[in-house]
Amino acid sequence: MERKLFLTLVFTSILIPWSNALTTLLLVPLAIFSILLHYQKGFRPNYGIIIILSALFLINCISALFQDNKLENLTRVLDQSTLLIVPLLLFGGSFTMSNNNRNKILIGFASSTVVMAATNYLYAIYLNYNQYQGLWSALIEVKYDVFSTALVHHHQLYMGIYLSVSALIFFYLGTRMFTSKKVMFYFIATAIALFFLIVLSVRMALLTTIIALALIVLTLKFPFKLKIRAILSIFFLIAMGYYFNPKLKERIDFLSKFSFEFNYHEDWTYQGLALRLMNWECSWEVGQKNFFHGVGIANVQQELNACYLEKKFDSILFFKKTYGTDFNSHNIYLHTFVASGIFGVLIFTLSIIILLLISLKKRDRFLLIFLFLFFTQGLTESLLYREKGIILFIFFSSILLLPTNPSLSKNNLKIN
Repeated sequence: MERKLFLTLVFTSILIPWSNALTTLLLVPLAIFSILLHYQKGFRPNYGIIIILSALFLINCISALFQDNKLENLTRVLDQSTLLIVPLLLFGGSFTMSNNNRNKILIGFASSTVVMAATNYLYAIYLNYNQYQGLWSALIEVKYDVFSTALVHHHQLYMGIYLSVSALIFFYLGTRMFTSKKVMFYFIATAIALFFLIVLSVRMALLTTIIALALIVLTLKFPFKLKIRAILSIFFLIAMGYYFNPKLKERIDFLSKFSFEFNYHEDWTYQGLALRLMNWECSWEVGQKNFFHGVGIANVQQELNACYLEKKFDSILFFKKTYGTDFNSHNIYLHTFVASGIFGVLIFTLSIIILLLISLKKRDRFLLIFLFLFFTQGLTESLLYREKGIILFIFFSSILLLPTNPSLSKNNLKIN
């Protein structure tokens, strides 16, 4: 039974980049195996971890009870049920996992993500080859929005965080197995993940990934010169991407032309940061008006849209009118403030701090850097606004927080 549960976790990690619906469906056999194991070997739940990982779900539930449209808000909260289900299943039985098997789950996700990105990339080239001047032009000039939606449809920011985590996994395992024959595989896979990040041209994902990889290098017990070479190699790869990829160069160059002007410009990318200032201004204002319990998760977009209209933020209004595009808070903390009020923010922030303290206590560098990567990207994106971000965060947080036991080299999982 333990092996069946472990294989279900591996398969879930492989499926995450491809389909939210099928990933959620896999929670059913995960639940069955977990319940059977609890019944067979005793139920010793780790309530502390369950509460910490489910904090956002719980505060959204509480906030929903204060709204006029309680049923609609509670329905939206149920869409986030993964925040509760995964930790309940895994920590309800206090599973223990070997480091080797934890790594297999991580590699399953990272390899699957790179394969998914490669499939999208090649299909995007196939669909738009006639627009390019030869093969080289097609390889380096694939538009990021076409790349992220060519076959498996992902918003750029979610594909960005998937590729960031994948690069982190491959690089971390490569540095831990530096004398192994697999080391070249891990470093080549890291370079491939970074290549797709460059094609995607999501600036925050690239920046946080570079910092995360550099942090891994700095924590290694390698000679100082080797650390410098490793960090320079990472920057060299990004520099090559900047030089050869016109879209990445364009998006980075826009930063030097940043304007606080809120009125609509024909070149909307020019205002990429200014758009976020509008999102943050309205999020802060709406949050202040509903300071204690927020507006409820189902009412966030409606309240933000009303603020954009009241303040006449023409750029946002243009996209709403022309493309039907809604702009959320673009900040995981402000989004929580708007949805659940100040108490929600405090509980959410406290849960993050506790997770960081647990990672420090466990001396788990990967967990610590994973949390850094996710919540730093959350400064400019509402990563827990959609199911893709929720599944990624809660699944890997749960896996990484499971106690590891070196003696379990031959067993897949164990119930304490």
